[in-house]
Amino acid sequence: MKKRWMIYVSVFACLMVSVIAQPAQAQCSSSSDEIVYAQPIAGNWNLFITCSVGIFTNPTLETTNVSSILGVYASSSSQFTGWSISSSQFAFAFQGPGGHLREALYTAGTGWADIDLTATAGGTAAASGTPLGSFTDSYGQHVFFFATDGSVHQMYYNGSSWTNQTLAAASSISSVSKMAAYAFNSDEFVIYEGIGGHVRQLSFNGSGWTNTDLTAATDGEVPVNGTAFTGADALPVSGVELVYFIGADGNVHEYSEVNGEWSDHAVVVSGLPQPAPNAQLVFYVNPASSGYDYFVSYLTGPYSYDGADGFEIFAAYRPDNAYSWNAIDPTTQGGEPNPTALNVTLGPVSLEFPDYPDYIYFSGSIGGKTPPPSVTLLFVDNGLWHATSSALLSSYDITEGTNAVPLASFQWQ
Repeated sequence: MKKRWMIYVSVFACLMVSVIAQPAQAQCSSSSDEIVYAQPIAGNWNLFITCSVGIFTNPTLETTNVSSILGVYASSSSQFTGWSISSSQFAFAFQGPGGHLREALYTAGTGWADIDLTATAGGTAAASGTPLGSFTDSYGQHVFFFATDGSVHQMYYNGSSWTNQTLAAASSISSVSKMAAYAFNSDEFVIYEGIGGHVRQLSFNGSGWTNTDLTAATDGEVPVNGTAFTGADALPVSGVELVYFIGADGNVHEYSEVNGEWSDHAVVVSGLPQPAPNAQLVFYVNPASSGYDYFVSYLTGPYSYDGADGFEIFAAYRPDNAYSWNAIDPTTQGGEPNPTALNVTLGPVSLEFPDYPDYIYFSGSIGGKTPPPSVTLLFVDNGLWHATSSALLSSYDITEGTNAVPLASFQWQ
């Protein structure tokens, strides 16, 4: 009898350890924020998705290990991108072992499915560690990547099948290039750094793709190698097209196009530090009393101007047709935790419902210290910035310094 009792105790203890070790199942629902990342567990890079619950007032974050459900893992060099498909579906893409691009598809009421996009669509293989971009528009679903031949590709889903399309010539991409991909109205855009260090824009107007050298078009500042990009064909009222990047002079720069003419403007705010090298950039617009305000956010660090150890988020803003920049400091308001690496992503922003965005990033101690690293959601409530965090497994090792930890965020709409 005593032996059987010991067996019961041992089994119960193992079950409790298993429950404690597993993160909470994410209560993903339409209109929630979704945050994608990976962490090494038992020799594999496990895929995690964190969903916000109660996004309008005091949101909380809940996490699911998608790899434990699907049995698929990310490569150690994988980047991530996610997109909303409908009110009942969303997906995220990653690079799996062997270099194939894969899609983790979530359907409400059904659960998760895994699709090997490279095997399904065929075509050129993705470069190791390729940046990824994605969106859904009236044409279908799009996933953009750099191929092993140095060209820009997209995986395109037309409602019935995936195809692999080449959008730029082979050997036309800088080896350190990042990417921004977005759609507005009936146009689609991909921004990247070309050979020779110029900013290039691929644009689709419904009939074909055009490749434009924006640095040559503006006769403006060249980008620092490896700069992040952000931008949008933002405002249908004024027809302004905007692209932001970090220039070789250390400042954020804005290439803007109005009535077919491109120009270059430096984003300089007196008294505030320049962005950290290769800092992530995020862009959004807000309605103002006259037209719109334009916002571009960036990280400074790793040691910020106010003496804090780590990175800090700044948002520079200007009104329509004026290049006098001001700034707000979201991470200092209310004492929110600073990012631990160059990995801030932008939460949901909709031109139909303009609002301040959410900033999503890793925070907390690094290298297994206490407290363990967390995903932090920085959001605005009643005009003030607040933060909420979700603890990760303590085995996660966030790299200190200027290395970016792969992280993607989007809203399931």
